[in-house]
Amino acid sequence: MIQEQSLYFSIFGGYIYEANKEEEKTLDAFQIPLIKKPSASCNKCNGRFHVGFNLEQKHFVICTKCSKKFIDVQKILSKKSAKR
Repeated sequence: MIQEQSLYFSIFGGYIYEANKEEEKTLDAFQIPLIKKPSASCNKCNGRFHVGFNLEQKHFVICTKCSKKFIDVQKILSKKSAKR
């Protein structure tokens, strides 16, 4: 049985990974859902989805160009409405 996988970006780890539906329930707010993997042709992040590391706040800074295209806003909004 093949489970449906979703892409996520970890703000603290700086990497993109796949999670199945069961794992999604345990993810915290610092895991950003993605529609698809960012393009390697981005001139800001080269497909990494981050442009650097913020040493003061200790997290990766998301690429603004890719965030507009690849963040799954519908999934974020559905999680917020489910918590209410």
